[in-house]
Amino acid sequence: GLGIPAEPLFRSRDNSCAVLNHDAELTIGNQEKKMVKMMAADSTFFQLFDFPLTLGSRHHALKQSNAIILSEETARLLFGNSDPMGNTVTLKDSLQFVVTGVMPQLNHTYMRKCDVLVSTDMADILTNNGGRFKDETMNSYGQCRVYLLAREGCDLRQKEAAINDFLSERIWLFKKDSPFPSRLELHPLKEMYFLKRGGDN
Repeated sequence: GLGIPAEPLFRSRDNSCAVLNHDAELTIGNQEKKMVKMMAADSTFFQLFDFPLTLGSRHHALKQSNAIILSEETARLLFGNSDPMGNTVTLKDSLQFVVTGVMPQLNHTYMRKCDVLVSTDMADILTNNGGRFKDETMNSYGQCRVYLLAREGCDLRQKEAAINDFLSERIWLFKKDSPFPSRLELHPLKEMYFLKRGGDN
C-alpha cells in the first residue's frame, strides 16, 4: 500500500478537484464562431478555491453537467447588458449549456485565462478525448491537473515516492524502463505561481 495512516489525509472526496484546460468553439449569434479558452473542473472547484462569482451561487454553479460559467467579458460578448443567467450557450456547434454563473477574469492568479468554465462531466466530448478523461483504468494521465486539500500540517510530498511506486506498477509511462519515464510531482499551491516549470505559470 501507500502507507497511509489510519486517519485519512483527506477528509472526503470533496477535498480534491480535477481541472482541464482546452480551447473550445463558441457560437455567437446564429452563424459566427469564436475560439475561447475553456476550463473544465469538478463541481468541487469553488470549495477548494475562493474565486468570486459576479452572478450565481458558488455552491451550485457547477452541480449540473450542462452548466456553464462565463467570464464577464464573454457574458458581455454574448448577451450585452442583458442578464445571462438561465440562458443557453452553444459550444462545439451543437452542445447546449445553461448559464449558471458569471465570474471575473482569473487575471493575476495561478490559473490560466478562462473564458468559459464547465463541468468535467463534459470534458471528453468537448476535447475529443474518446472517454479517457474519466477512465477508471487510469488511462487519463496527462489530461488534467488535480488539486488536493490536505489536513492542516500534512505534507503530501512525504508520500511522493510511495505514490510514484504505486503508479510505476500500474501505468507503463511511469515504469522505470519506459522510453519516456514520467514522474508525478506534488507542489504546494503557494509555491506554484513562481515555479519555473509547470503548465499554468
